[in-house]
Amino acid sequence: MMRRLAFLVSALAMLAACEGPPPPPPAVVVQQPAVMVPGPPPPAQAELVPPPPAGIAGMVWKPGHWRWTGQSPQPWQWVSGRYEQAPAGQRVWVPGRWVQAPSGGWTWVEGHWAA
Repeated sequence: MMRRLAFLVSALAMLAACEGPPPPPPAVVVQQPAVMVPGPPPPAQAELVPPPPAGIAGMVWKPGHWRWTGQSPQPWQWVSGRYEQAPAGQRVWVPGRWVQAPSGGWTWVEGHWAA
């Protein structure tokens, strides 16, 4: 009986090794609650876009944008643009943007990757 159990355990271990590692869990996207601000952001700041990092394929420029902090004396904070490596199968960064809501306030729409 012990030999059969040892054989079964050994066979299961070999089968598991043949299948390879388990696939990674699916990515979890945490949706931030919408923030409604009283007015539009300041005009975008001009940014000098540097050349992409050498030797790294698939780098895409993500332009800067204004982030609402709501803190005095400067409720808006500029987030500088940066290069980021595009995920597999994605080549274009669709920038986030501030849009005016029907209520008159402004809300941020997150940017996303597209093919």
